[in-house]
Amino acid sequence: MECYLKLKFMNDALAYLQSVYSVKPQNITRIISGNIYSAALIEKQAIGVCANLQQEITIENLPVTDFNLAIPAHRIWFNAALNASINHKITTTQGDIFDRITFRKYKKILMVGEFKPLIAKFETA
Repeated sequence: MECYLKLKFMNDALAYLQSVYSVKPQNITRIISGNIYSAALIEKQAIGVCANLQQEITIENLPVTDFNLAIPAHRIWFNAALNASINHKITTTQGDIFDRITFRKYKKILMVGEFKPLIAKFETA
């Protein structure tokens, strides 16, 4: 059995992380999905983000009891919640997101964090 689990985890890092961390759908207070990213707010008031990887994400499919990693949306939500759970102490304060992303080509934009200084830039983008 131990050998089977090692092989399974070698092929799927998220399955391994799911076995190590107790991140459940019940830990998610709120989830939002845009065209490119999904974000999960968890009980600790931490936010995690995960790329949607060209998947169509609908919030109606959020699992109630556990994440099924065979379903792409569940993998994305688990990853976002996991990021919120284990990375909540990491912060960055430098840089301008407009130097990296051309926002005018997107219809739905999701941002996490303090973005009041960017409102004028969004209005002209």
